[in-house]
Amino acid sequence: MAEVLYADLEIGLSSLVGNRYRVEVRYWQLNSDALETAAIGQARLDPNEFTGLSADDYGRRLAERLFETQAVRERFLLALHDTYARNQNPTGLRVRL
Repeated sequence: MAEVLYADLEIGLSSLVGNRYRVEVRYWQLNSDALETAAIGQARLDPNEFTGLSADDYGRRLAERLFETQAVRERFLLALHDTYARNQNPTGLRVRL
């Protein structure tokens, strides 16, 4: 079995006020230890909006909220596209929250 190599995407959340959170996204390309500047944005995460949702709808809502800021969304898309460009299965992207 071939070794699976991973690029890393890290999503950090820190509480601001109320249901607002600071979102920081960092991406490390495959075979690189270089730390890039984080993409920074904000997300509104109201627990009441997630209550009673199916797993699929919950995931969609969470993605909408986390990637609402353009810089954060672009960093995620960079990681996703970079993984595909290397002809790897998308599971080659490890996401840490």
